[in-house]
Amino acid sequence: TVFGRLVLQRGRALISDASAITREIALLSGAETGAIAVGAGAYPAEICVGPATGRLLAQRPGLKVRIALGDWPELTEKVLAEKLDLAVCDIANAESNSRLRIEPLPQHQGVLFCRADHPLTKRKSVTLDDVREYPLALTAVPERLAPILRRKGLLDHGPSTPAVHVDTFELAREIVLRSDVVGGAIPTQIADDIRAGRAVTLPLTLPWLTTRYGFVYLAGRTLAPSLQLFMAEVRA
Repeated sequence: TVFGRLVLQRGRALISDASAITREIALLSGAETGAIAVGAGAYPAEICVGPATGRLLAQRPGLKVRIALGDWPELTEKVLAEKLDLAVCDIANAESNSRLRIEPLPQHQGVLFCRADHPLTKRKSVTLDDVREYPLALTAVPERLAPILRRKGLLDHGPSTPAVHVDTFELAREIVLRSDVVGGAIPTQIADDIRAGRAVTLPLTLPWLTTRYGFVYLAGRTLAPSLQLFMAEVRA
């Protein structure tokens, strides 16, 4: 009935508010929740979330941590549904949502890379026209980057997915090192491969290929001390 729908709608909000109040009172009284649930995009997971979690657990080995990988739309929805305490992901499309609080993290310049004996490495110079001859392996492309990649001819018109669409950077890296596929990365992600002579960075200037990662969490929510420590490690 219309009355039942009203009770369900208001009841869900009241129960959620009651849980939040109970949790915040516990935090203010100094109690620890003992667990955090964090979402991470594929690239932030490798760049900072994994290392930050390792350092945090070295300090607090008894802490329970759940890390969920996903693309920014999925992670944002899980934060809104209170299934995640926090997400570290692309923030471009979350900034306009008044229910969310956003804290940008430092930007990183992206590069394109390939295996050391790739045909592109035999050329005296490399252009984007040359790169277009080979498949590109990436995770889902943020909406802000998709139009640029389409204009550059690196992404087909239609869905924001590259020729080789993967869920993790490590999977893209393995594919790149064993084929003529070209990948995208943050320099630190492939530093070991560069030093070992397994991969090379393509000599291209790509000022538009930058990250826009940040923390995404519910506005008005008191963050657990353990979550604040995690955020400090990510910033570091």
